[in-house]
Amino acid sequence: MYYFIINPKSRSGAGASMWQKVQELLLTSKVRYRAFFTKYPGHAASLAAHISDHLKTGDIITVLGGDGTLNEVINGFKYPEITTLAYIPTGSGNDFARGMGLKTDLKSAVHSILNPSKIRKLDICQCSTAEGANRFAISSGMGLDAGICFEALTSPLKGFLNKIKLGKLTYTMIALRQLIFFRPFSLKLITDDNQKESYKKVYFITAMNLKYEGGGFQFCPHASSSDGYLDLFLVYGLSKLKILFLLPTAFFGRHTGFKGVKLLRCRSARFLSDKKLPVHIDGESAGLSRHVQVSASDKQLNVIVQ
Repeated sequence: MYYFIINPKSRSGAGASMWQKVQELLLTSKVRYRAFFTKYPGHAASLAAHISDHLKTGDIITVLGGDGTLNEVINGFKYPEITTLAYIPTGSGNDFARGMGLKTDLKSAVHSILNPSKIRKLDICQCSTAEGANRFAISSGMGLDAGICFEALTSPLKGFLNKIKLGKLTYTMIALRQLIFFRPFSLKLITDDNQKESYKKVYFITAMNLKYEGGGFQFCPHASSSDGYLDLFLVYGLSKLKILFLLPTAFFGRHTGFKGVKLLRCRSARFLSDKKLPVHIDGESAGLSRHVQVSASDKQLNVIVQ
């Protein structure tokens, strides 16, 4: 059985029309499927939990939506280690599809789902704050990048750019505005075996399971979805002008040699800041917090990539 969880409002309503095209392909292929539509924030997680109770060997759950919808679904899975996931990206950032090397053309994506030939493992990672714990697939961080994510979620600019098919510019334009007003913070970083380091004038730190976040920034070029480790990306001690020049190079993964950029690998980490900061999980708001804990898991999800 094929189960589909669809966010019809993704990409400013384009998700609904994209589902109609997918449905036509499914009817042509004469396969058995069930479709579920999200109606409110958090609904995708409830749907995923419900479907989990009825899964049988060989069943596939497909998400049609943005990275936020996908995050909800992964958090809703009751038995992720025995679940097979497929994904048709209809969001603005689509960092999961980019990081996993998924096809974005509808016909190719549906063909891969109905005739899977390649499965990739995905580490199931977790972020914990005072507000609770949540899984993530792409990344989780605090500081400037989370502030950018927050504004992108509520900005009318995102809807406008999506309608004229320039949605990918949303994060870049908002990043410029956020950078101007952002105030750096001090950070204590604690990683595996209680290793402690302190940093001043920090702009953001993010733990990444995949290479990309923020609509295509390749912050951790060597991140792997299945190695059991998190790749940490930290930016500190730089002027805002230097960061302005650094960010475009991150689209190509050529920022790693800059002074003030640090990359680390670990199984788990704690971020302790000197003030409350915005936190994001896969680009979705996780509130404000001074303390964040991230960790990789031994559990892995099966993802259809071809």
